[in-house]
Amino acid sequence: MSVQEPPLTMGVEEEYLLVDLETGNLAQGVPDVFIEDCTAELGEQVSPEFL
Repeated sequence: MSVQEPPLTMGVEEEYLLVDLETGNLAQGVPDVFIEDCTAELGEQVSPEFL
């Protein structure tokens, strides 16, 4: 009897950081509309990361 294992998969993750145009510092928050717009454009390819 052979044991069947699920097929291996590989994924690629891209991370983008929002930067304040005036100071060059990382943005302290992401507007809700940002994720909404990304999801509308790219569907389930986009998800927020919670730290």
